[in-house]
Amino acid sequence: MAKNAAVFFTMNDKQTPLLALKEGDADIAFIESSEIIDANQNGFKTDSYNNIVWYLTISDGFSKDIRKSLISLANPKVFTENLTAGYYVPKSIYPDIISQKNIKSGITPYNLENSKNLFTNAIQNLKDKKFPTNVVLYYYDDGTTKNIVTDIVGHWQNQLSAFVNIESVSSPEVLLPQLKTKTYALCIFPVRANSQRVSEFLENFGINYSNEALSDIQKKLLKSKNITPLFTQDTVIAYSEELNNVTVNHGDGCIDFAYIVKDN
Repeated sequence: MAKNAAVFFTMNDKQTPLLALKEGDADIAFIESSEIIDANQNGFKTDSYNNIVWYLTISDGFSKDIRKSLISLANPKVFTENLTAGYYVPKSIYPDIISQKNIKSGITPYNLENSKNLFTNAIQNLKDKKFPTNVVLYYYDDGTTKNIVTDIVGHWQNQLSAFVNIESVSSPEVLLPQLKTKTYALCIFPVRANSQRVSEFLENFGINYSNEALSDIQKKLLKSKNITPLFTQDTVIAYSEELNNVTVNHGDGCIDFAYIVKDN
């Protein structure tokens, strides 16, 4: 008998995947990263892998010095306390399934004094000698990130007197093109690596990969100060303790159901 090539699942829209697991309506599910502790405390087994990076993008509507000062003060040290389970300070612009190395090439460090000086001098070159009004930062909120976004814009306001409004979008795909176009003033959103292929991940940035060193690519991407990694995130799979032989390919997130056995 031929085996199924794919399996499709449906779920009540009123249930979250974790709730479906708790209520016994599902045996295995992808859950939110922040729910991994809850899942483990409720007796579910979990498997996770780091394949998501959240970025801040800034348009050329701001000078390079302003972009650099904003990026410097969007450093993880500003919002570390709001990095819940499954969220991490980034090692580089790449998620762990692409590269587990700590690549610092081109990453702007946190420097409050320098950022203030850069920002103040750059503002003097503007017509009104002040940060533009009605600037909007668009972001995708997965239930965790709003607090992080609030920390960042609050730090800009307190340290630079740069007032920025925030507005959430319905899905990360809405903002994904900003990696290439950067048409919106400010954006924060996730990029997911669906495989371990470097070339596939770099296509999101409009880069045709040709075996160049990852550190060199990162340095080029960050040089203009239009983009910076903010934090990374795990994809988490939770499943019933009654399931055995669950195998997950961390490269693409595929679950091998061929040998899964459920204890009665």
